[in-house]
Amino acid sequence: MLAANRQWAERALSYNFPAGRIDPSGSSIIPAGRAHVDPAKCPTQLCQRLNAAYPGAGAVDWIADGNAAMGEPVVTDPATGLSWRKYIDSGQVNDRYNFQAVNYFITPNDRLSLFANGDYRLVDFATARLQAAWVDSRSAYQAAPEPFQTIFARTPIDPTNPYNPFGVPIANAAKRLLETGPRQRESDAQTIQLNGGLDGTIERTDWSLSFGYGRTSSSPTAWDRSRRRPSAPASARRSRTPAESGAAERRPRRSRTAHL
Repeated sequence: MLAANRQWAERALSYNFPAGRIDPSGSSIIPAGRAHVDPAKCPTQLCQRLNAAYPGAGAVDWIADGNAAMGEPVVTDPATGLSWRKYIDSGQVNDRYNFQAVNYFITPNDRLSLFANGDYRLVDFATARLQAAWVDSRSAYQAAPEPFQTIFARTPIDPTNPYNPFGVPIANAAKRLLETGPRQRESDAQTIQLNGGLDGTIERTDWSLSFGYGRTSSSPTAWDRSRRRPSAPASARRSRTPAESGAAERRPRRSRTAHL
């Protein structure tokens, strides 16, 4: 079940302390995309029109959205026909992306477990006991589609790029990649636990000998369609050698404990 299926959980919110109210919130990386540019320092007709509509704006974020109801002047680019305005980052009406709606409200989780406990009296002064447990757990996780920012990818948009209407390099541009779908993760974990021992009484002296063994094996897989293949969790990512580049991302992880 997604958070969007519950009205009271479908929206990310933030508290505006100076105004004393709750405002809609979310991520600044939005599906429409945004570009950080100073219109006074770029040569195109779009820049000239933005500079006239927003005098002295400086370097701010611009989005290709012609919704005049947002309360900001809308400027049309004569070269592309797209309408642009200033990005609204906060307030009761803003442009932030509501990532909450696509998150899981109830996380899918299937669990199967078996348990056994027993004891057997060997002789008058000794009893054997054994406790065994096995658990198989499968769960899934979903988050909003991948956010992309050129400033972190170190890939500025060249002024000759046909999708750059500003005519200057754009070092800071961002877009929410809705086309790739949500980021998803699945995990399959199995746990085995054994505890056993002997205990008894010899001439008013109680004695006990016990042992324990445990093993957990998990195989997490993170699906990121923007990378076109399953990806390992962030904590497990590392640089690959050419020989490893074709290896599958799904690798089991095992941990064992034993006590005597």
